[in-house]
Amino acid sequence: MKNSKYAKEILSLICMIGVFFGISISREIAPKYGNNGTVIIAGICIIIVFAAIIISAIVTKKFINSFIAFFGFGIPMSLIFISLYLDNIFLMLLALSSIFIIMPITKKLGDKYCK
Repeated sequence: MKNSKYAKEILSLICMIGVFFGISISREIAPKYGNNGTVIIAGICIIIVFAAIIISAIVTKKFINSFIAFFGFGIPMSLIFISLYLDNIFLMLLALSSIFIIMPITKKLGDKYCK
């Protein structure tokens, strides 16, 4: 039980560092390059998320968990990136709402197949 609590603390620390890193990069790149800078940042974030999912699949050998994570996070993030590129706010709202539709489905899949 102690290791699980420690892992959650480390994960929350990594998430906070990632958020502050993303904000600082966004503040540096967006004024220089405008809307294209935002698209570049979103593309880099998507590549990092996909790489993290692939690395977690290889390291943990839990391919079903990684597929569920890809399905839950990867597809909506890809839609958000495409909507940023096309400058389409409707598609972005659709992608954001799909996160709340997909996450309960992935939770049920995770509970069923990943014990």
